[in-house]
Amino acid sequence: MKKAICSMILTSLMFALSSCSTTQSQLANLAGVPVGVETANYKVSGAGGIIASVAPKNAQKSTYRYGFTIDLKKATSVSSVRIERINKDNSRTLIIDDSAKGTKSGNWQTQSPNGARSYLWGKGLGNVNWVGQSPSYNMTETQAPWLYQSNNTKETYLITITDLQGKVSSLTQHTIIPKSAKASYLQILR
Repeated sequence: MKKAICSMILTSLMFALSSCSTTQSQLANLAGVPVGVETANYKVSGAGGIIASVAPKNAQKSTYRYGFTIDLKKATSVSSVRIERINKDNSRTLIIDDSAKGTKSGNWQTQSPNGARSYLWGKGLGNVNWVGQSPSYNMTETQAPWLYQSNNTKETYLITITDLQGKVSSLTQHTIIPKSAKASYLQILR
């Protein structure tokens, strides 16, 4: 008999609030919840969310990816997107880099590191999102150490976007994976 696989999406607590919603932004900041970074050209509307397929009582067969969404406010595509996690020692871990192949269509395109993927969603100026996911990892303590930490997991990502004219924009995005969400995963895994 096949074991049921539970698929769950856990979005990290990163609010993508528009600049005109000052009250919401102020409340989020007071609560310690990261707000989606925004510039004139880009808005981070999803960062570090966990997309998981959880096999009950089997961390080795359970998998997850980090997910990211960037709203392209003034373009229908970009030349490249590179996302790195900034570690506690200020070193960086590559999560997604589409600079070798570029993200050019609405279908998943394999990117670097091996197994990462991305696509463009939407049509028309100001209505396109770059969507990317990290390679798939299993949910063991070795490949998902954040899951086994008792408190909220706070991450910082450096998102580097190069537009079609070669202009580079760097955005630093903070995220939180709440301990209550991690407890939900662990309950299924144990």
